[in-house]
Amino acid sequence: MLLRDLNDDGILRLTLNDARRRNALSEAMLAILA
Repeated sequence: MLLRDLNDDGILRLTLNDARRRNALSEAMLAILA
């Protein structure tokens, strides 16, 4: 899962949240990031 947080200054923080897979960049995660 990918968490998104946009602060008041317009900065977007993306957080990988897939503890089961140890946040590995799988093809599915790469597709979400794209």
